[in-house]
Amino acid sequence: MKRRRFMRLTAGAFGLTLGQAALCIPASSDAVARRRILVCSDLHIGHSADDSGNKDGEEWFVDGLADLDASAGRIDYATVLGDIAHTGEASEYNSYLQAREQSGITEWYEIAGNHDYWGENTIDEYRELINSHLTFGFIDGNMLWLMLSDEEHSTGGEIGDATHGWVKSMIAEHKPDKNIIICSHQLVYETVRKSTDHNRYMEPLDNISDILETGAVDLWLSGHQHSMPWTREDRHYDGTTTFLNVASMTHAYDTLESQSFVLEFEQGAPIASARRRVHDKESYAQTLAVPLRVPVDLDGTSRREIIIPS
Repeated sequence: MKRRRFMRLTAGAFGLTLGQAALCIPASSDAVARRRILVCSDLHIGHSADDSGNKDGEEWFVDGLADLDASAGRIDYATVLGDIAHTGEASEYNSYLQAREQSGITEWYEIAGNHDYWGENTIDEYRELINSHLTFGFIDGNMLWLMLSDEEHSTGGEIGDATHGWVKSMIAEHKPDKNIIICSHQLVYETVRKSTDHNRYMEPLDNISDILETGAVDLWLSGHQHSMPWTREDRHYDGTTTFLNVASMTHAYDTLESQSFVLEFEQGAPIASARRRVHDKESYAQTLAVPLRVPVDLDGTSRREIIIPS
């Protein structure tokens, strides 16, 4: 598969690009020794509920970002695992972009969830305002991130044959020397809590099983399921892959906690950590260990290389 490299034009999502060179950011000594990454999901901007104080998803998002700014230290970049908008309208994405711009985090990588297809049952607004690519990847040191949006307007989600083939090719190329992290909106079947419930897991199951059978996926992050407080059953380790449900950062839509995760990768470490931040309580509830196949190597820079399927 061909790989394209992009230089960032803005401090936002990589969809705004210029040129054909990977970005090299002048890095502090801390930046080359550690990565600190925000992972959040299910903002549901544009929706509010009586049982959550009638605060819109945008307000919960802003409050969560403020809590992180006061507690987490420097965040190198953020990933958002879908359901950014509640009904897929441009106004919801514009509210998200405004909050994102004011967060102090300059680098964001998003994927689409099932709610991002709403409105006219299309993904047009998301593609225009957030990211024109539903599937992409990026390399950070010896970490390969594979970002897989919901490909169809369905609650359960899908990894189609084309995406499956691209993921397999990326794994074959990078398995020997990179830790591989996959981000999807929906859950992986028979992993974390509620992952066998109808419309909670991705299909076809054969495509997902085939990816996992490579034995090369270190961490699979997802959201989508957020109808009850988080427990350790929302994290599962099968001896090779850690599966983690990170939802949700908002109370606006059937959610009982506002939370996100801060991943930390230390140079040379054989494990990463995933710290669960409960924004309602302004505290870290758990720190989870994520075993890695390859010790972390951050390559001495803050360089990220974007990969687009072709």
